[in-house]
Amino acid sequence: MNDRHCCRDFFMEENIMELKEARFKRRLTQWSLSKITNVHQSRISLIENGDRASENERKALAKELGLTVEDIDWPSE
Repeated sequence: MNDRHCCRDFFMEENIMELKEARFKRRLTQWSLSKITNVHQSRISLIENGDRASENERKALAKELGLTVEDIDWPSE
């Protein structure tokens, strides 16, 4: 694995953990967060497992979880 991939993976893992922690702190399940944000629960699961969120998904999740859009934006493969 080269340095670029290593840094990207570290950055992505940090942001994913921040996203999950923000949800846990608010005592929200993926399902309850999906109802509040109109982001489907399966998309939240995929995002929490490294899938890149769309701009609208990032905005909705960031707003509800008290994060910035950049906190939920990580490089795609």
